[in-house]
Amino acid sequence: MTATAAGPRRLGYLELAARITDVAGLHLAPPARILALELGSRSDRPVLPMDPGTASLFAQLDAASRRPGPVHPAACLRFLTRLEHAVPPEGEVYLLCLAPPPVVRDWVAAHPRFTARRPGGEAHWADEVSQCLGHRGARTLRRRTRELEAGLRRWHHSRRDGAFTWVRAGH
Repeated sequence: MTATAAGPRRLGYLELAARITDVAGLHLAPPARILALELGSRSDRPVLPMDPGTASLFAQLDAASRRPGPVHPAACLRFLTRLEHAVPPEGEVYLLCLAPPPVVRDWVAAHPRFTARRPGGEAHWADEVSQCLGHRGARTLRRRTRELEAGLRRWHHSRRDGAFTWVRAGH
């Protein structure tokens, strides 16, 4: 799955970081992982240094990634459908996908406002997530990462099997 096959050209890191306006959702069913980011129009907002408050989110993501389970394509599709309804129709969605089932590629190809990128492996996915979420930016982004972290913590401590899915509250 490449961004060019699934939608607009691949964004450079600085351009992507400047356009992130919100965290739209996260689906974890290791080895499959999908982070959804809402993008705004090109911004003159500078990319600021790493926000120290996101370190605990990365720790939660790391812990959650150690809970392997079966990948259910239907669960991935439900996640994408929820995202489609949670993000305003004019919003563009950037997906960082690790080991997604083939139905994800097909779904993204049929939904032009969604762009998908598939990093090379676990380490690359983690690096890209930290680059996307770890920089200081809009207050909304920081609030969403706290909401996401709280959801991950609850899921991790519940010891429930199955995927973790979080989609932000609707627009």
